Amino acid sequence: MSGEDPVLRRVRLSVEELAFTRASGDLFGPVSFSVDAGELLGVIGPTGSGKSDLFDLLGGRRMPRGGSILFDGQQIEMLEADARMRLGLVLVSDPAPAFADVTVFDWLAMAIQLVDRSPLQLLLRGRKALDQSQRGDIAAILQFCSLQGVANERLSTLTPAQLKITEIARGLCQRPRLMLLHRPFSGLPRAQRHDLSLVLKDIAAEAVSLMIVDEQLDVLGPLCDRFLVLQRGHLVASGALEDLTGNHAAIQAFTGSSPKVAA
Repeated sequence: MSGEDPVLRRVRLSVEELAFTRASGDLFGPVSFSVDAGELLGVIGPTGSGKSDLFDLLGGRRMPRGGSILFDGQQIEMLEADARMRLGLVLVSDPAPAFADVTVFDWLAMAIQLVDRSPLQLLLRGRKALDQSQRGDIAAILQFCSLQGVANERLSTLTPAQLKITEIARGLCQRPRLMLLHRPFSGLPRAQRHDLSLVLKDIAAEAVSLMIVDEQLDVLGPLCDRFLVLQRGHLVASGALEDLTGNHAAIQAFTGSSPKVAA
């Protein structure tokens, strides 16, 4: 399209023949796909299809047995998770129970310092006082995510919706260029799912790419630009939602059988 912003067409992530062996001995992959800057990409498929495996491979929680991952042109498949995060590939996940008594502000402060220091450095040397720029960034992110009112609340006191948005805010503190979101809409009422989808659209508008695993297709359908469909560790279809409705492989991934053809 002639009016399309060229930034939004730049490839952010390129995955080629990515594969690894599961603990069961089953092979995941090989899978190949790409993600553009600012693209919202949904990852869907039945239970056990490999959605979490894919995120673990991209985020650095697992190392592949083969294939490559290029992130903004840099090969990263053998980098550890914290090194990938500092490049801007951020895996968003729920906080561990040990952090339940941490306030929202301190949780974001810990994240913003991880960009410049490794987890080991923070553990051995402790956190430094936030500088004015860091405090300003946290304040801006709290406002962007409408979390100003709970900045001093403990994580354990937040509603499920507030906690999910806090985790996204924490990801924003890590200067992301690609965010991996695992089930961000799970357990949320319809109105709150809609509000969260608006936040995600605003993030993508800043040329941050988003990959989203979730079962809430009523939300993902209008939100995502494109989808990957996984089944048993293999990529069986990809494309816009309207293109997948007539795709036999995509339908079979969900129903377990091929669609009936009229006589």
